[in-house]
Amino acid sequence: MAAKGKKRSAGKKTSRRKGRSFGRAFLALLFMSWFGRVFLISLVAAAVIGLDLLVSGDRYEIFFLILGLELVATALFFWLRLIWRKA
Repeated sequence: MAAKGKKRSAGKKTSRRKGRSFGRAFLALLFMSWFGRVFLISLVAAAVIGLDLLVSGDRYEIFFLILGLELVATALFFWLRLIWRKA
């Protein structure tokens, strides 16, 4: 009696690539050095400021309001993280 259901191919195994991809390995390498951390933080800050400029358009009071709210939220996040780690 033949088995019903899915056919299996004997001998064909799917090989997964072990290890990290180039992008993840490169980011891990950047996070290990002081210069890499400063570089990544600068890139994120430039991206956030650029996005704020795009959102606010030509209205600088809106830009500074958004930027101020982001700075307050970031400060609160780091304070809460500091308190959480000490507890």
